[in-house]
Amino acid sequence: MTDTPTIAPSLAVPPPVDGLDRLARSRFAWLVLAAVAAAFALLGYGLPPLDRDESRFAQATVQMLETGDFVDIRFQDEARHNKPVGIYWLQAAAVSVLSDPAAREIWAFRIVSTLGAILAVLAAFWGGRSLVGARAAFIGSALFGATVLMSTEAHIAKTDAMLAGMTTLAVACLARLRMGEGGRWTALLFWFAVGAGILLKGPITPLVAFLTLLVLWLWEGRRAPWARPLVSVTGPLLMALVVVPWLVAVQTATDGAFLVEAVTGDFKPKLTGADEGHHGWPGYHTMLLPLLLFPATIWLIPGLRLGWSAVRNPIGTENANAIRFLVAWIVPTLVVMELTPTKLLHYTLPIYPALCLLIGAAVNRSDRFGWGSALLAGLAATALLTVFFGFRTGGLEVFEGEGLGLPAALAAGVVAVVLGAHWWLLSAGAMRGTSVRLMRVLAVGFLALFLVKWSAPATLFPSTSMARMAEALDGPGPLLSVGHYEPSLVFQTATDTVMLPGSTAAAAAQLGQRALVEDRERAAFEAGLAVRGLWFRPRPDIVVLEAFNYNGGDRVRVIAGNVLPRTGAASPPDALAPTPPPPPARAL
Repeated sequence: MTDTPTIAPSLAVPPPVDGLDRLARSRFAWLVLAAVAAAFALLGYGLPPLDRDESRFAQATVQMLETGDFVDIRFQDEARHNKPVGIYWLQAAAVSVLSDPAAREIWAFRIVSTLGAILAVLAAFWGGRSLVGARAAFIGSALFGATVLMSTEAHIAKTDAMLAGMTTLAVACLARLRMGEGGRWTALLFWFAVGAGILLKGPITPLVAFLTLLVLWLWEGRRAPWARPLVSVTGPLLMALVVVPWLVAVQTATDGAFLVEAVTGDFKPKLTGADEGHHGWPGYHTMLLPLLLFPATIWLIPGLRLGWSAVRNPIGTENANAIRFLVAWIVPTLVVMELTPTKLLHYTLPIYPALCLLIGAAVNRSDRFGWGSALLAGLAATALLTVFFGFRTGGLEVFEGEGLGLPAALAAGVVAVVLGAHWWLLSAGAMRGTSVRLMRVLAVGFLALFLVKWSAPATLFPSTSMARMAEALDGPGPLLSVGHYEPSLVFQTATDTVMLPGSTAAAAAQLGQRALVEDRERAAFEAGLAVRGLWFRPRPDIVVLEAFNYNGGDRVRVIAGNVLPRTGAASPPDALAPTPPPPPARAL
């Protein structure tokens, strides 16, 4: 193998020079890719704040801005010593510039994740141009921004989209060094991206980057002369300058508790067991790959076949150099994630750029997908439509059709359109070149994700309706939530919102206090109030909320009212007996 391997002509140069090739080689390509990533991200901006991670991150950011403490991370009074501070700082900056923390507008917090997705797509294109050529890299990067997993993380205000951006940037630097297109500044950018990744989510970025480097070094005879620019004092020093100042500050502020909690309370449980119940057997991530990679799934099998060719070819074969790098990016990280007992869907997001670049290289050689890939894509589309039907059915049968977007009457027609579009996509006679086929794949993916993300009933988000109910109540002290404990309620109301079970809430209740009471905790709440000479008076002008908590999988019935003295004309005849609620009504 040469010190600076080159790309095989079959991978780097498309047979004819067409419009897609000219676009990929132009400066306009960067803008188009950013627009694709942003468009797919914006599909989810209509959703209310999500439980539980998104609302925890957003609320902790709000508290940073409220208190001016940008070191110690907290959700209400609870310390959040499980993740570094990077995402909170970025969200705080975005909210300060674009909105106001008091407004609690979730879109302003989500902007950071969308920027992270755009960074990931552009970094994949930057590194992919060196590996597989501009045309293939453009195809792969566009598909990456459209995937179910990337486009979903791109509109959730938490760590993973920006982490994907920094991780992709770090590995893209390695790719350019490997292909002889980088030097000292590329190496410095690598170390900066690793440091930023650590500041976002600890070990994930260095894990992916150094696993890629290690596997290539072992695979290619323990030689990696192209990585020499990384070996300098300047790079690690830059990484330390990114990470160490905050680490010293947070260790000081928490009396050394942060690292202990981050390692023993968050990282170690994920390696030794199914942390917080998120268990999955080996093969979990691989099984979900066709769904989460959709719509790029239609070319997945040709991409995997191309990757396998790099494994079979001798180490010194010139045309395997670029693809071997992508395989080293994908396989070690996937194996680690499959062997880790704790499994969440987004854990494998850092390898999706490599998968899509592999697919882009395969499409660049031949845009035929084969019926195996067509079947996988059809199964993925069916799974997305199943989610759509599940949302609409829940809205119709359980919650009287109250929904965020599409009327239920259009469900059959919408499904027919999606299936028709899928058949149109697969119809060989309708295909006139790779650029048309790529646009159609992206269009079908956009339509499918639009259906899923705009069909969710409002009743799946009880905290949003509860926040409106709280606005209609008057009373002293903080809002009291009895039996509903979701972080999204705190984010949408106030930092001092109190969430307690029935008997404990009764002991803490103040005279006149506003209360939102979940029906299952009502009897215990009213019994505890009676002991104190109080009772819960529902407000007859505020409708009862009938909803569904998708986190716990439970139906929710919430009544709004105030805590009043037992004596007086308004007292119930028997405070121990629950006051008959008003008839059920649709969610606010």
